[in-house]
Amino acid sequence: MLSIDYYAQQTGLGRWCGGYKLAITVGTLALCIATDSAAFSLAVLLCMAVLALGPGRAPVKLWAKLMAAPLVFVTISCAVVALSFPTTRQGLISLPFFSRFIAVTASSLHTAGLLFCRAMGAVCCLYALTLTTPSHQVIGVLRRLHVPALLTELMSLTYHFIFVLLDTQSRMHTAAVSRMGQNGFYIHLRSTAAIFANLFLAAMAKSSSVYSAMESRLYTGSIQFLEERPPLRPVQVAGAVAYFVVLLVLRRIFLLGGY
Repeated sequence: MLSIDYYAQQTGLGRWCGGYKLAITVGTLALCIATDSAAFSLAVLLCMAVLALGPGRAPVKLWAKLMAAPLVFVTISCAVVALSFPTTRQGLISLPFFSRFIAVTASSLHTAGLLFCRAMGAVCCLYALTLTTPSHQVIGVLRRLHVPALLTELMSLTYHFIFVLLDTQSRMHTAAVSRMGQNGFYIHLRSTAAIFANLFLAAMAKSSSVYSAMESRLYTGSIQFLEERPPLRPVQVAGAVAYFVVLLVLRRIFLLGGY
């Protein structure tokens, strides 16, 4: 979480308009989900990886770590989708299982492969947005789109408190280790339980102090954000139009070719 936020703040696309980046990634995500083509989904994955690793300057090692978790989850899910349990032997693979068979058919394998590519393409779109767009830019775009203020303010406070809790938990863990609180399995469990219990109390105390600070600064029910809005340049608009034209052409080619 800390690494993602750090590289989002240090991204090479920090001076780009937040709405522009949001439109590109969300538009690509919509095309990926709406297209029944594994090849097109892989093309989306490649485009979003190039965006995040190239102009976005995200480290390849961080990108690989972020992709590892959804890769395992999606692989397991798609493996389950590829399985069927017919009463007769059929498909490419068929193994007896009590009174039925565990089978993998060509149709279920195609469905699982398509689902895998679309899911990974969609994940890459979200990671490209996360690693190139700081949270305050996303919230600023949502505010300009007239998303209810209550929702955007809750998003901002929740995101802030994630890092407050991470920092508090790190301090408590360091204190426990310095007092031999992790020496042994049972002592480790007891220390972990105490950390989580105290973390809840610390979160409540911190939220109370934050609210008091907001009231002392004339909080009237609405949080006002100071936003920096980078200009949208004509060359960026032309690049986005060209990008989506290429995507639509590829989509058409892959759909006609049945890939």
